[in-house]
Amino acid sequence: MQLFLWSHNGAKHLAINTGDGQRKKYPVTTASFGPQDFKLKNQALAIIDDGTEPTNDGCETPVSDTVSGKIALIDRGSCFFC
Repeated sequence: MQLFLWSHNGAKHLAINTGDGQRKKYPVTTASFGPQDFKLKNQALAIIDDGTEPTNDGCETPVSDTVSGKIALIDRGSCFFC
């Protein structure tokens, strides 16, 4: 698994082009760990679904393999990461 940390330069959202002409925005903050610089270009993105509310926090194992080979967008919430 590869983890990407989103950093912002004054912006407080991540804009995603959905491929059907739509653009979605997600609020972001910087992480206090890991590398802060990286480059991505035309990579597939998947919002994690762990089956337990809130379903996109990644506190449990994903309910399907829809994130395999993609960038997983996880709303960390309040769960603990090892």
